[in-house]
Amino acid sequence: EPRVKHQRGGGSDASTQSHTLHIGLGEIQNIRRLTVHWPAGQEQSFQDIASNQHLIVVESGECTSVPSPFAPKQPDRFQPNR
Repeated sequence: EPRVKHQRGGGSDASTQSHTLHIGLGEIQNIRRLTVHWPAGQEQSFQDIASNQHLIVVESGECTSVPSPFAPKQPDRFQPNR
């Protein structure tokens, strides 16, 4: 079942906004595909990502897993499908 989350950038001089999105997966253990649509129009897709981890997705084309208090592990790198 597809899940959609939106993140907007910006803010003002007196405020900031977290760029963190939390996507609850319930009992799902593997994400078949994660697609990011960037404001400049670029689209990135990553496949077969394990759940229970924190990901850093960079517009330049990299998705990195970082240690999570819920599932500590060594960082993995995922290359976008083009």
